[in-house]
Amino acid sequence: FFFLMIRRPPRSTQSRSSAASDVYKRQHLHKSIWAATQAFHHLPLGDILWLLFALMLETTLVFVTPRMTLLSASILTLLGLLRPLRWPHAVLCSLPLDILDLLSAPVPIVIGIAQTREWVEEKQLIENNPNVTFVFLDEGKVQCSGSSSWELAIPLIKTFYKDLHHLYNEHFRPGTSIFHMFEWEDQSPELKNQQKVRSGRRSSRVTDDELISGVRVIEQINARLETILVGSLPETAPRKVEDNRYTFDTEKLAAALSENNKSLHGFFQALLKTQMFISYLEERYEEPPHFSDLSLIHIIR
Repeated sequence: FFFLMIRRPPRSTQSRSSAASDVYKRQHLHKSIWAATQAFHHLPLGDILWLLFALMLETTLVFVTPRMTLLSASILTLLGLLRPLRWPHAVLCSLPLDILDLLSAPVPIVIGIAQTREWVEEKQLIENNPNVTFVFLDEGKVQCSGSSSWELAIPLIKTFYKDLHHLYNEHFRPGTSIFHMFEWEDQSPELKNQQKVRSGRRSSRVTDDELISGVRVIEQINARLETILVGSLPETAPRKVEDNRYTFDTEKLAAALSENNKSLHGFFQALLKTQMFISYLEERYEEPPHFSDLSLIHIIR
């Protein structure tokens, strides 16, 4: 008789599958940060923040550049900045040109068009879609939609900008954004000179300092969003009865979220009307059964 003894490796030693998983995660993280640095190099911080909060209010965004890598990187970066929220609607990193009618869809959507700004203007896409925001990545410009709901987020954008603009402008695209009319945006001669140096097309190579700064920008935006959204929510969700159903009492939730800053009450009221935030609340708070379900359970008993 022969006995085969299989010795278990020490616990400190990773299995092959675990080690491979760690390598994959590191590679995926590196690619995500690389993508973020590409987007940060083409849009100033004011525009990044505006697009983030416009996305939170479920505004349709269209990114435009003939460079597919930059197109995908910018879209995925912005969606990643939403954490702890998750975008619940459609995302098309490259829209087929035979279905441009999708721009006028009644639901929010994030779209990439692999064309130039001149092509978009020739097709009159901006004029024909007034409720859509266009992001021209090669020019580093944002064409706002006709909706004014984004103005509700200005106090938050202002706070985020003041906390992050020194870190952002040190390594990424500084300068004038769609908020150039506000006094709080840094318009110093030094910053304008940096903008001239860093504008235009860049190499896809990313330095270690840019990667580190990209991580810090992403982490700080995510942490601030989580503090604003999660830190202000009550432990038990306020509810009300509507059409024989339990629903969230959005007025009480908006009051709780804006307790520390009353100027944000309108923004949180608008946020609570979005499918994205309602889905987040449903995950955070267990949704109780409908009254009809409760009645049926009572009858069966």
